Amino acid sequence: MIRNFEPGMILLFKEKHGTRYFDASTEELAGKACLKILEERLKEDYECFGEEKPEMPKLTKEQVDAFPESWAKTAGVKELEEYKYRLKEYNKYISFLSDVKKAIKTNDYKLAIELIWSRKEWEYEGVDVDCLEEI
Repeated sequence: MIRNFEPGMILLFKEKHGTRYFDASTEELAGKACLKILEERLKEDYECFGEEKPEMPKLTKEQVDAFPESWAKTAGVKELEEYKYRLKEYNKYISFLSDVKKAIKTNDYKLAIELIWSRKEWEYEGVDVDCLEEI
């Protein structure tokens, strides 16, 4: 995350079709750039490719626990664990999407910076900071 803003600092958004550069010499300029990127991603990607809520497993934990030790019990336990993991990831996505919409609606550039940085390692969502050379 960016901690210090200084003259000549730039944000580099590493996206699918190339790198985009924005002035980040102040927190406000960096935040406005992040808001712009979030707005674009919300329109283009986030809602289109959002995760779908996982389906409930066919068996409950109690039903699986009642099975004798067997391949069926192992498969049931695995299905329940997979469901819990996928539900957790889905809920994180929904929370992220809610935060993106909040940042855009309220022009909260500090939140926008945090959101961009939280996904800086995602495919097509890379972001980095660099400084222009002085002459």
